[in-house]
Amino acid sequence: MNGATIVNPKHTMPEEVIKELDFSHQEDLDTLHQQMELAKAAQPDEEARTHSADLFRSVARASGVDLDDYRARASEHRARQVQKLEEAAEGHARIDRHLRPLDLEQPVPRAADPNFWFANAQASWTQPFNGRFLADGLHFTGKITYNSGSLSFRNFGARFRYELQSNRIPATSTGRWRSDPHMELFGGLLGWVGPADLFSGDRWSKCWMIRRQTLFQFVFAPPGVDNRHILGERVEAQNLIFLESGGLGGSRMHTVNLPGFQPMPSLTFSSPFLGQSIWAELETRFDIQVEGNSLLWIDPGDCLVRAFQWPLVGNA
Repeated sequence: MNGATIVNPKHTMPEEVIKELDFSHQEDLDTLHQQMELAKAAQPDEEARTHSADLFRSVARASGVDLDDYRARASEHRARQVQKLEEAAEGHARIDRHLRPLDLEQPVPRAADPNFWFANAQASWTQPFNGRFLADGLHFTGKITYNSGSLSFRNFGARFRYELQSNRIPATSTGRWRSDPHMELFGGLLGWVGPADLFSGDRWSKCWMIRRQTLFQFVFAPPGVDNRHILGERVEAQNLIFLESGGLGGSRMHTVNLPGFQPMPSLTFSSPFLGQSIWAELETRFDIQVEGNSLLWIDPGDCLVRAFQWPLVGNA
């Protein structure tokens, strides 16, 4: 997995905080990898796919089908379809969004400022997707064109980290607080599954948008013990593209435009440790699955992710 990081030079994160967050992120990656392995295990294995292909070959030969000619024609047909899609996608106008640059060097907040203070952002992706930070936010580009019987996983996304020092936590008469951040997401996605042929299995093109907010504090703990105290966490998953075709079904395509303003999962919590900063991590990630004759592209051009500071509010 590849990645890039941008930091607020006016807000240095303690080394122990960075260490704990990186450890937590690695645990999340391990869990995601386990889920991928389970999903693959539920799919027909190579032996089953080979058996099905051999059966179709026997039927084709008995019917007098020239398999070499059939494969060549099917490959040419697929290449023409993908080329048409590429030409259409290239013809989509690049959008000039006229967005103001983001201030990624936010100064130290005033004592009465209840905003979470931006510290750093870490983007990650798997090939063939890639990302880079520009003045107006985080840009992702890429497209995967696939043609294999094995289920394949791709993703791209970012985590944004913020701090609210203890002296800036707003007062509340109820002992409860609410955190309602948002992001801005621009761009589009295109999914496609091609037509079946004699040797096709399932054809998938799927994408989910995962959004997460986690609030936590760092408290005293013995060496080697995770000292994060989770105040609250919410994860929301939204399916954006779900194309699934088996048998002799034809090609299918679906496009989706990202919404611009995008609320993140809201959190309400109580009983933070007094005298300790509240840290926040926001994550937006796009999880992709492709299988068989399929593709999933970022279209047109790029996907733009923008994150902002926001205030913690005392819950009345």
